[in-house]
Amino acid sequence: MHIEHVALWTNDLERCIEFYRQYFGATPGARYVNAKKGFESTFLQFPSGARLEVMKTSTLDPVVLEAGAQRAKDVSAKTLKRVYDRLGFLAPRA
Repeated sequence: MHIEHVALWTNDLERCIEFYRQYFGATPGARYVNAKKGFESTFLQFPSGARLEVMKTSTLDPVVLEAGAQRAKDVSAKTLKRVYDRLGFLAPRA
C-alpha cells in the first residue's frame, strides 16, 4: 500500500508551514487559494518523499478536539473504530 499524502487542518497556515520547514526539512509547494470557498492549502514535501497537505478554511467549522479531554478520547476511539470497520482492518490492541 502507498499513501499519496496526508492532510491536516490548521488555523494558521504560515505558522504550520514554518514549523514543518524548520523542524522536519519540509519544502512548501505553491499555495492554492479558492477565495469563493474560503479555502487555502499548501503541499509540503519532505526529504523522504512523503507529502503533507496543510489546509485552512474560513467558511467551515472543523471539530476541535482538546488534547486529553475525555470527549476527545471518546470521539477519537469511535472514529478510529468506524475507519477500521469500514476498511476491514483489525483495531490495534490497547
